[in-house]
Amino acid sequence: MLTDFVIKNIGQSSALDVRVSMDPAPERTMEKGEREKFADLRMLKEPIQTFAPGREIRAFFDSMIDRLNSDLPMVYTVTVTYGMPDSEQRWEESHVLDLNVQNGSEQVTAYGLHDAAKALREIGDLLKRSDVLRGPIAVIAEDREVHIRRLQNEREARLQQRVQRMAETAAEAQRHDEVDGTEGNVDESDEPDGEEPPGVGASSPEPVRGESVDGGKQGQIPADGD
Repeated sequence: MLTDFVIKNIGQSSALDVRVSMDPAPERTMEKGEREKFADLRMLKEPIQTFAPGREIRAFFDSMIDRLNSDLPMVYTVTVTYGMPDSEQRWEESHVLDLNVQNGSEQVTAYGLHDAAKALREIGDLLKRSDVLRGPIAVIAEDREVHIRRLQNEREARLQQRVQRMAETAAEAQRHDEVDGTEGNVDESDEPDGEEPPGVGASSPEPVRGESVDGGKQGQIPADGD
């Protein structure tokens, strides 16, 4: 959580020659090596000549998460002295700032006019760069009943597509199962059981008929050359 140091004139008239001091001297956890230290702020070093009613001066003080893990003071005494326009008298007020009061609390960011103006400028820059506003804008008007019916039709079409995809997925899975089952039942042997292929066996060859060389008579020539 971030903590600011705020000086505000809550009175109905201006305050003159306003001087603010803090005891002990204020120090931030992250200001080591910084040229601008919190104790050197102008509102703490020099008087505020005229402080109008309702005016507020705000300055970042410290991060409470970092400060709780440091050895810096958590309690300060702030003294404010000021004068009034129609009086020579000076007033002095002292306030105790105890940072321990915020332990365990959470803070919600409150956006002000500065943040709203910044957001409007960003929106304006975005609209200037937009191509939509450089030409006519197409507007489609639709009756309420037509709109509802169109939404119902689109919803039914999406449902039908989903059911169709599920059916296609189931059919594809079934085809894969059938192919796997058919391949598992095929016999690797192409020959019938108990039979031998033609030309293979123990039977003797039949004689070949032909003509003898010398006699011209037909005879039987054994196939084994006898």
